[in-house]
Amino acid sequence: MIVALALPAFVFDTLDRPERVTQGSAKPSSKQPDEPKGPRGDDTANLPVDFDMHNVHLRVSDTAALDIPWLHGRLRTTHPGQPIVFDDQQSYRIDIEDAEIAIDAASLTALVNRAFDYKGSSLSNLRVSFEQNQLVQRGTLHKGLSVPFTVRASVSVTPDGMMKIHPEKVKAAGVPSTKMLALFGVELGDIIKGRPDRGVSLRDNDMIVDATRMLPPPAIAGRLTSASVRGDRLVQVFGRGLASRPRAARGNYVSFRTGTIRFGKLTMTDADLQLIDIDPKDAFDFYSAKYDSQLVAGYSKNTPQHGLRTYMPDYGDLRKPRTSGNSRRSTLDDYGCSTAAGAAHGRGFFNRVSEFPQGIHRRAARHTRAHA
Repeated sequence: MIVALALPAFVFDTLDRPERVTQGSAKPSSKQPDEPKGPRGDDTANLPVDFDMHNVHLRVSDTAALDIPWLHGRLRTTHPGQPIVFDDQQSYRIDIEDAEIAIDAASLTALVNRAFDYKGSSLSNLRVSFEQNQLVQRGTLHKGLSVPFTVRASVSVTPDGMMKIHPEKVKAAGVPSTKMLALFGVELGDIIKGRPDRGVSLRDNDMIVDATRMLPPPAIAGRLTSASVRGDRLVQVFGRGLASRPRAARGNYVSFRTGTIRFGKLTMTDADLQLIDIDPKDAFDFYSAKYDSQLVAGYSKNTPQHGLRTYMPDYGDLRKPRTSGNSRRSTLDDYGCSTAAGAAHGRGFFNRVSEFPQGIHRRAARHTRAHA
């Protein structure tokens, strides 16, 4: 029973939490659906798309990001017979083969709070930090009384590729764990109830976590081979990690190869697309859920092999639109252009043409004064 209070904050949150069914969480029916009539769609749409990330700062929400020096995997459609739609992050999943992924304390705190931000939650003020190669989680537990708690835990990986969080030290308002359990009437069954569908279970005194389920869509799967706290980051290694990175890998990019994938109105079969960081001095700041704004601000080139190379600025470098005054920032559509470079050319031409009447009036005025 002592283990109950020695778990990270998200475990406490199961107390008094109402059961709810979310998309994709319902148990599959044992009855097979009827075979659909008519065409079954394009079989090529079912082929996976090879997917790589190199030196990418991947934003998974407005408040959380992952630092990815290397990731190799495949995108797979979640709708058989229909291609992956990159704009719809529910339309595909990412199967990671090899990767190294790091997350800082601020992003992990945001993800933990996102997971338990709902009416009736028994947790508040959740904060994650890293101290002396341990994960430290602080917060307040509400069950009759509001009790601050601190959990210090080591992080490792189980033989079956799951993250193991082992409590090393627990503080809960200075009250010993056994007394706290008795005070709150917490049973072990209350803690683990309903958690398997969220990737959380208990083994002896350890919490076993499928960390990928904490992330927003798209769904992610992969076999974890290492997890540890390194300085101010929680680092997870999938497969061979950085050892699988090609020696020829250069720059910062996200690439898609083979298979069929759709971006906006563009559909690529036998895909050959790279999204490339315009400024390679630091990691590619990429926001997949809002990539269109980066796409509009960049430009594209075709390769002789009919591939596409799209150069994008970092998401954090995009200019903010003006919110006051009559002036506004021009857009590509203002000049009938499809790329930022074309828009710049069109903008200059437009400005020069708009100055013609003013120039004529100025020259006429000078001519009149000279002959007065």
